[in-house]
Amino acid sequence: MSEPAQRPAGFDITRALVWAVVVAVVTGVVGAALFVRQASPAPDPTAPDADLTDETGPPPAPTSGLFSAAIGHWPDLPAVERSGIELRTGELTGRFLVVDFVFSSCAGTCPRLQKAMAQLQDATKGADDVRFVSVSVDPARDTPELLRGWADAFHADRSRWLYLLLSDANVRKLMKDSVKVPVADDLILHSNLFMLIDPDGNVRGRYSPLEHENWMPVLLADVAKLRTERVQK
Repeated sequence: MSEPAQRPAGFDITRALVWAVVVAVVTGVVGAALFVRQASPAPDPTAPDADLTDETGPPPAPTSGLFSAAIGHWPDLPAVERSGIELRTGELTGRFLVVDFVFSSCAGTCPRLQKAMAQLQDATKGADDVRFVSVSVDPARDTPELLRGWADAFHADRSRWLYLLLSDANVRKLMKDSVKVPVADDLILHSNLFMLIDPDGNVRGRYSPLEHENWMPVLLADVAKLRTERVQK
């Protein structure tokens, strides 16, 4: 009778079985992963990614342009209106003011701002508590005569829509310290915003007519809201 096969020296059957199980498990996991990867559709590089935002696109249109609290106060500064009449800006308080910043030789954004202001003027006919103020950011070259021609081109109502000339220093003070709009070293690089001032002279809101199509209904709704608040006080 032949001798039974001898185990090699140092051979441990328990350890061998454990390693066999480990190899089987690892092989199964790798195989399953490859199967899932092959079964899953390839990602579409053109599909939108929910985690990404288009930072180059326009911001969403606002439903209100009002600040949570007033950010500034309309100043009392010497000025000359397009009619040639000297006045102080403080005399304009007591009504809602919609203010923009333009200059008569502008061929870029200013005509678009003025067209938007003209539309707002038409939309508020009969609202005696609303006035419009266009402040020149080129006081070194603008004159009352030039501003009159500019105003006439946009059918600005002389009793409701004023054009103001202030000194360079006072324009900067009005924009930076009072109304809180961006001011560059060159004033002609001016803000394209409409600023809303309440009858007490508080800076209450801002609107971007060149950026948001719904700017006018939003502004009108905000004025109506502020009117209601004043009545309820």
